[in-house]
Amino acid sequence: MKHNVIFVNGPPSSGKDTIGRILHSAIPHYTIIEKAAGPLYKAVREIFGIGVDEWDIMYNSAKEEPTERLLGMSPRQAMIWMSEDVMKPKFGDGFFGVSLANRISGHAQNKDKKISFIITDAGFGAEVASCIASLPSDKYDAYLIRVICDGCTFEGDSREWVCPFNVGIPVEHYEIVNNSGTFVELDAQMSDVMRSMNL
Repeated sequence: MKHNVIFVNGPPSSGKDTIGRILHSAIPHYTIIEKAAGPLYKAVREIFGIGVDEWDIMYNSAKEEPTERLLGMSPRQAMIWMSEDVMKPKFGDGFFGVSLANRISGHAQNKDKKISFIITDAGFGAEVASCIASLPSDKYDAYLIRVICDGCTFEGDSREWVCPFNVGIPVEHYEIVNNSGTFVELDAQMSDVMRSMNL
């Protein structure tokens, strides 16, 4: 039995979390949604003394707005600062991928059922590559879904397109989804993707 690790990659606001929820509800076996940046959210919150509920409101409704609570940074700027100026210079570009792999391994440990891990914020090739390299290939299969959406780009964001060939994901485990239409159209695309990938 092999577990699945499904990386969802796309620009901000392209619908990655929506696709994660579709996969979570449609995959017939046990699924877990994870974020590579999960520990980053927690670290920024705790450094600035912001509670979970307050952070959720700040990040979900005003992530681009500078605030005194973050010493003049916006929530997104604070996340980028912590990642790009603090963590990665010290521990390397693949740090959050290794951290993600450790969390995945912890979830899967001593489980006797197949699990699909859905990573809804795969934004850096180095992190995806380090996560895959840290998981034994005889126990995990890696997949990549690239999300494109009209008007959504990486401009002003530190994230990037992830190339499957650069991170060790085979072509048959890679799909592109266009989220420029309706939810019904997206849902139909995702059904096709799941059949194509045999998820």
